[in-house]
Amino acid sequence: MKDFFSLDNPFNRFMTLVFDIALLSILFAVCSLPVVTFGASAAALYSVMLRRVRNEEGAILKGFFQAFRENFRQGTIAGLIFIAINLLMFLDYRLISVIQNVTLAAVSAAAIMMVVLMTAGVFAYVFPLIARYENSLKAIFNNAWRLAVINLPKTIALVVLNNLPILFLVLRTDIFVPFIMLWCFILAGTAAYINSKILRGIFDKLFPDETAGDESGKGDA
Repeated sequence: MKDFFSLDNPFNRFMTLVFDIALLSILFAVCSLPVVTFGASAAALYSVMLRRVRNEEGAILKGFFQAFRENFRQGTIAGLIFIAINLLMFLDYRLISVIQNVTLAAVSAAAIMMVVLMTAGVFAYVFPLIARYENSLKAIFNNAWRLAVINLPKTIALVVLNNLPILFLVLRTDIFVPFIMLWCFILAGTAAYINSKILRGIFDKLFPDETAGDESGKGDA
């Protein structure tokens, strides 16, 4: 009975993890509301979650907002690039409807989908790299596309998890609203937690001697 009330027992560790994931989901959703801060919010989410999966100590609230401030410039720029590319692809997709040639329309749609998937694959690494490593934005994008190609099966898993809301919007519009509510309250953090588990294996393999560096959890790459 004494073990049940211990902070180290499996049940309490699991409930702590659930609480942390829910809190991070809400913080990510709220801080992404201005849209332009989406990138900084994503970097802050991964900053805390990557430390969480490495069992590195740190307060959730303090860690999130500290990472949000530290990664604001790079995260915001990266987020705006991500939004701009996807917005451009959406507008291009809408223009396909005026193309009379069926073959050209199909090729155009396939090209747009390819760009969208490639963008999703690269950005699956961009925000975690911003969160974890001190580097220029140019170097981060260069490393991101290389990692996306080298780890293609894992990249696909990351892309699917990151884009579950889009999949539900396309495939299950009838339950999209309740799904988005769940996403904001716990599923966004759950996806980031699973992603961070995958990314930890990738990062540790590339940088086996990495040290956390400072309180923000960043290292050099």
